[in-house]
Amino acid sequence: MIEQIYKKKYIGKLKVTKIVDQDSYILKLYMGNNEFPPIELATDGTVEDFLNFVRKELVSRQLIRNKFFKVVRADDLGGTCTKD
Repeated sequence: MIEQIYKKKYIGKLKVTKIVDQDSYILKLYMGNNEFPPIELATDGTVEDFLNFVRKELVSRQLIRNKFFKVVRADDLGGTCTKD
């Protein structure tokens, strides 16, 4: 579905969970090499309802535009930071 919507291949980790004793599903998209919390999409209903919900959310959120950055404080480097 991600490849159909964004015309890109998703290579990150993803996890789909069905909540026991409920008709609820959760999709977790792990982006940024597990350094960031996952994006979670959750809804109640049938599998078809869940897939339609995920499709709508992927289109509206435009996740292909997300960028992730890791920032390291200079003093965390032990004083080895130099000016270019």
